[in-house]
Amino acid sequence: QATPLKSLVHTLGLKLSPQLLAAMLHLVASLASFCLLTSSASTDRSDNSSCEGVEGDRTSTQCSSTDDSSLLAIVKHNLQKADDVKFTPPIFSAQCPLSPKMCRGDSCCPGHPLTSWRSFPCPLAGRKFKGCAGGQDVLVKALLAAMTKDEKYRFLQGVGWKGHDNMKEYHIGNAAEYQRFGIPPLNMDDNGQGFRTFDSRIVGKVTSWPCGLAIAATWSEVDTKRWAVALAEEFKVKGANVILGPGVNVHRVARGGRNAEYISGEAPYLGARLAVPYIHGVQSKGVLAVVKHFIVNDQETNRNSVNSIVDARSLWEVYYPPFQAAVDAGVSAVMCSYNVVNGKHACGNPDVLLTDLKELLGFSKAGCRA
Repeated sequence: QATPLKSLVHTLGLKLSPQLLAAMLHLVASLASFCLLTSSASTDRSDNSSCEGVEGDRTSTQCSSTDDSSLLAIVKHNLQKADDVKFTPPIFSAQCPLSPKMCRGDSCCPGHPLTSWRSFPCPLAGRKFKGCAGGQDVLVKALLAAMTKDEKYRFLQGVGWKGHDNMKEYHIGNAAEYQRFGIPPLNMDDNGQGFRTFDSRIVGKVTSWPCGLAIAATWSEVDTKRWAVALAEEFKVKGANVILGPGVNVHRVARGGRNAEYISGEAPYLGARLAVPYIHGVQSKGVLAVVKHFIVNDQETNRNSVNSIVDARSLWEVYYPPFQAAVDAGVSAVMCSYNVVNGKHACGNPDVLLTDLKELLGFSKAGCRA
């Protein structure tokens, strides 16, 4: 806490500059967040009385609010609207596609010849909303018929960057701005282990979490999910609805510049087990998770040109399992990697993206389960 530390400094007669005192406070907060996670992990393993769920299935366990409130207390002061990034205000009404009628999240849109005159949920309605003649599939059909080509293209064309510089008040990734029918923009932010301070004005307004590898070192699916829920809460309140994480690459190069970010460590089994609660935790808050980097993005040196040569058996037995688990968990999106894989850049590699990811791993069939 800031006040006791300041009192201690005053009592000892220490004269510290405001900058040094701020640095000390930041260090104490970081250590406190790590200690809280590790201590809560040991508590969960030694006493299950505070949790309830399917016996023997720690992935589905829900812990009491007492445990989670202590964890979320760390980020409470950061759960505020960020005045340095674009914030999308809540939408309470929207136009029905194929109709001039306005609707709310608890109402139906009128039928149309293209929907065989079946009514369908308002675009603001939740996925579980019932009461209309048609369901979400009819809504999607109506939206695609009503949207112009320009509106559809906005989902593919990002904005907010000038060259290699991120423009002020924009998120790291921004797409689909100013859409009709209550469709929110995609506000994407780094990173899978905490909100990125890409602007100097954000420094001091985000939670400094332990790195992903430190979380993995707890070997706790329960704490990984609690961590993911807290991350999503902070991202959501700051206006982001997409987290560019988790990073699950299995360590292949010992000095890899992003090894500390990846929750798999050197073990594909560990990565597969922890990817699931992470994704479930993030998406339970209405924030989309993006698993990355597909595939073998294992070094930062020459990362845009290095050729990672890996045989098929190694890919499937070592490097694909965490991504397979993420797909099976209903992850919203997969980010391709920067490097070359077996002679072709990963983001344009048909063997990796079309054959392996979409067909064999089943990403195109799994679908998001937020």
